[in-house]
Amino acid sequence: MVTVHRCYGMMKVYKIRKENGMEQTIKFTKKNTLAVKGIAISFLLCYHCFSQTARMGGAEVSFWPLPQNLAMLISLCMVHCVGMFAFLSVYGLTLSMKSKYPEYDFDGHTATLFVLKRYVKLVLTFLVPFVFLIFFLYNTTVMSERCYKCYKPVSACLCKFIQEIDCGIKFVFLMHTKEAKRQRTGTGNLAHISLKNSEIIVGLEFSKNTRFQELLHSDKYFPVLMYPGEDAWTAQKEGFKEVLGNKTLLVIILDATWFCAKKMIEHNPFLLELPRVSFAGDYRSIFTFKHEPKPEYISTIESCYYFIKEMQSANLIDEKVNPSSMMTAFKEMIKFQLQAENERILGIRPNSHSYDAKYNKLKEIPDYLE
Repeated sequence: MVTVHRCYGMMKVYKIRKENGMEQTIKFTKKNTLAVKGIAISFLLCYHCFSQTARMGGAEVSFWPLPQNLAMLISLCMVHCVGMFAFLSVYGLTLSMKSKYPEYDFDGHTATLFVLKRYVKLVLTFLVPFVFLIFFLYNTTVMSERCYKCYKPVSACLCKFIQEIDCGIKFVFLMHTKEAKRQRTGTGNLAHISLKNSEIIVGLEFSKNTRFQELLHSDKYFPVLMYPGEDAWTAQKEGFKEVLGNKTLLVIILDATWFCAKKMIEHNPFLLELPRVSFAGDYRSIFTFKHEPKPEYISTIESCYYFIKEMQSANLIDEKVNPSSMMTAFKEMIKFQLQAENERILGIRPNSHSYDAKYNKLKEIPDYLE
């Protein structure tokens, strides 16, 4: 049996009478209140995120070990978090009033002023961050809306320029973790959504990656690493077609900066034991928005494009395959980046990073991007 014994300021005291006649005192302290608030916040998140299918935004959510319907029903019941917050608010105000007026010697006007002061104090506490958040959201609403296929702002979505290509080659992009965070200017994902059956595997060490090792040891594929070397195969090198036989060519591309690509090789030395492929021709990147260490260093999407074209010239890929949409999307990405930087310099677009202020020279848009 539980009985409320008495109230001490901000602390409620309960006495529990056990069956053996002994009593145990439990105090509902401020620490207990914070714990209940934490539970209520958890309820709030579950209710707003998982109580309805529409609130999951189409994402695949695992509720293991519970069935989805049961988990959603439980989340729906967590709407009582509102009542928990209301109780804690009234409870706190009641104890504050009791602390200030032990004998409840106050009238309605005094109680109203007391509650009003607490309310104003609460509002002022959150006013500054609220105003800052509204200003931030107002300036970034358009840019924050992104296409989750090409990872570009909705206003500059590149999907309309992309046509999926089935070239008969399976491309696997080993994407460095840092590159995965730079989808704004990275081209690996752009190449991935352009090439049918291609895959992106993010990480730094791949010797124990189940999916990658499965692809490497499959009898279906002939794995090669796109990496320069004197013994690298090219489309023009004699015997390449015979080496492939009836297997599908599996081209592994390191999607990272050149510095990070070297780190990936250091962590995965077994990659250098694979046959290599490279280019017969000499190419220059059109990625004017970024500067490569050397002129012959080209981006990931350019590597795929030129490799496909060379394989076509050697009759290893059907001539009907048209990879030009890859370069079209790539050019549109470069054009958008250059225009966005010029808009930042002119003050039309807010700087998204502190270092943007260092770049104050307008960029020229190359003719081939027009």
